[in-house]
Amino acid sequence: SAVKDEEEERPVDAFGQLKLPRILVVDDYASDARLMRRLFEAGQRFKVIETYSGTEALAAVERDVPDLIILDLALPDINGDQLLEMFRSRKETKHVPVIIVSAQEIGPNLRAQLAAQTDSIWSKGDLDRSSLLAHVEAMLSE
Repeated sequence: SAVKDEEEERPVDAFGQLKLPRILVVDDYASDARLMRRLFEAGQRFKVIETYSGTEALAAVERDVPDLIILDLALPDINGDQLLEMFRSRKETKHVPVIIVSAQEIGPNLRAQLAAQTDSIWSKGDLDRSSLLAHVEAMLSE
C-alpha cells in the first residue's frame, strides 16, 4: 500500500523513532531564536538548531544539512541576503527551503530578489506564530 512505502522512506534512528526534520534558525537575537525553538519543538515534531550569526550558520550546515532554514536578515557578521546567496551557491544547501523572518523593512527590490530564492517572507513585527508553524508543518510533511 502507498502508506507503507511512505513510512519506509523515512530514516529511523537507533531508538526506532522517526528522525525529526531539522530546522536551522539563524537570528542574532537569542531571545527570538529561543522563541522559534519553543514554537517548533513544542509538538516534538521538529529538531531546532539555533545559530546567532552567519558564520555559525555556515558552520552548522557544514556539520548537518537542515531540512529548513529560518533566516533573519539582520545578522552581526554577514547580511542575511548575502548568507542566502551562500546557501544557494552550495550544493548541500542549494535546495533547502529558506523562510525569512525579519524585523527589517524590506524594500521592493530586495523583496523581489529574496522572493526568488526563498519559500516565504514573514515580518517579525506582526508575526502570526501559529500561521508560521502551520506553514512549516505543511512544507516539511510533504
